[in-house]
Amino acid sequence: MKFRSRSYTLLSVPLLFIPLLLSLPSQAQNLVGDWEWGYAEDATYLWAATNSDEGMMLGEFCFFDTETCIYFIAQDVECVEGDNYPVLINGNYVQAAEIYCSHTYENLWVYIFSDYDLLDPLVRETGQIGVAMALDDGTFQLTRFSLKGSMQAMDAMGSVFIGITDSGGSSRPASLKSL
Repeated sequence: MKFRSRSYTLLSVPLLFIPLLLSLPSQAQNLVGDWEWGYAEDATYLWAATNSDEGMMLGEFCFFDTETCIYFIAQDVECVEGDNYPVLINGNYVQAAEIYCSHTYENLWVYIFSDYDLLDPLVRETGQIGVAMALDDGTFQLTRFSLKGSMQAMDAMGSVFIGITDSGGSSRPASLKSL
């Protein structure tokens, strides 16, 4: 499957995020409902994520160095790295959004949502969220993700993130080791 492409790039996502997304979390995982949250082994970012029944992933990364958080989706829909694509998101309401094709990881293509504030309230709902992607053949691929535990996982991760960034990062190693 291939995505229907737009020919411009998203300049608001710093390029330093792309290498950090190459390795999925491997340490201090905390399960909350259908979501997990934790931090990177090198303590450079926190994450919260869930998997669909088909093995796709939806989640959030928060980076200490830039004090920035982003949402991502990892799908089996091919894309051109650097291109933007439209999607429809269905939660308690339907929302059009745009995603940026970042890279591939273990047979999945990783996309970054271009508007954090648009997605954040949808991911913090109860129930489920669906993401529909337009394919080159004129059809759509719909992937559903459980939101059970999403708010609690992201709030827990956010509390750690804010505590560390408010301290100027000086408490990062100790705080992360104690999770």
